[in-house]
Amino acid sequence: MVLACGGYLGDTPLEVRDQSIIRGTLVQSAELDHTGALVVVDPVTGQRSVFCTATLLAPETVVTAKHCALTILEAESIGLPVEWLAGPSVSEPIESIPVAAVAFAPGN
Repeated sequence: MVLACGGYLGDTPLEVRDQSIIRGTLVQSAELDHTGALVVVDPVTGQRSVFCTATLLAPETVVTAKHCALTILEAESIGLPVEWLAGPSVSEPIESIPVAAVAFAPGN
């Protein structure tokens, strides 16, 4: 299981909070480089289709939802490569990394 939590807002107004994403607007920041998108790649056209997000935990490990991991296995079974696009922008990723393996949490 993966759990994501937001920070405590307290009494600080939105206009003065030191947060990278405010009201759905992305801000370019190295603090967001750990966030990325999982995409399936059309081997003929090279076109990428986003299907999930994933977060970098270690240099070669990302975490995503179980249904996303199952989608990776489905895509690979029909010959479609899957990549993780690093950074907050899918159209301008910092890096594109091919998915090499999928592992599930014990008991899943």
